[in-house]
Amino acid sequence: MPTPIIINMIRSKVNKRGHLFVITGRQTFSAAQNFVNQIEKWTEAIFVGEPTADHVNMYGDNRPFTLPNSGLMVVASTLWWQDLDPRDERKWTAPEIAVDISSDDYRSGRDPVLQAIADYKPGSTISELIQSALSAATMSDFVQRYRAIKADARSRYVDSEAPVNRLGYDLLAKKRVADAIDVFKLNTEFYPRSANVYDSLGDALAAAGRNDEAIKSYEKALSIDPNYQSSIDSIKKLKKTN
Repeated sequence: MPTPIIINMIRSKVNKRGHLFVITGRQTFSAAQNFVNQIEKWTEAIFVGEPTADHVNMYGDNRPFTLPNSGLMVVASTLWWQDLDPRDERKWTAPEIAVDISSDDYRSGRDPVLQAIADYKPGSTISELIQSALSAATMSDFVQRYRAIKADARSRYVDSEAPVNRLGYDLLAKKRVADAIDVFKLNTEFYPRSANVYDSLGDALAAAGRNDEAIKSYEKALSIDPNYQSSIDSIKKLKKTN
């Protein structure tokens, strides 16, 4: 359950995109990581700065104990904290807007993170672009802007494979098959080592009746992961149809 401070953040007028920013960095770990997890889960905050220094699910609550042979006193984390989905294996919470911090900035009295927050413009992050894409008439502008934002160093920590894949399936559900194919192809461009993106592209190609191309896409998925069951089943189904 959210803590009182998180509840107050949820209720606050600033809890909306572009109004609530959270700065993270290499010193964000332990209880601070627990706090970040709650913010991510319950608010509309945008994370800015560096990745956190802890896994999102991690061991904490250290306690001292004595090594039996050497007699040395050591301290180790002993309690498993699972704030988020047990399948969430992220090694950190990534900032949506990455900002490098240098000694020159420190000596000059500059704060590049606060400057990045001041420079923020609505719709400039990958997540915001994806959220607005479904209402667009075509995907051409989305594809162009997505490539531009992905090329920006400020987006270098953002893993957008899953959100883009969801967009593709949302387009399929709306019978926008050609647009879905464009989106899935875009995902293969940026995540070429993922069996999932080729499997999804195969689904869209199959929905378009382009079965031979779909089979090739499923086969590409299996070349990455030979045990990818969805692609195995889809190839069998399409070959029976052919």
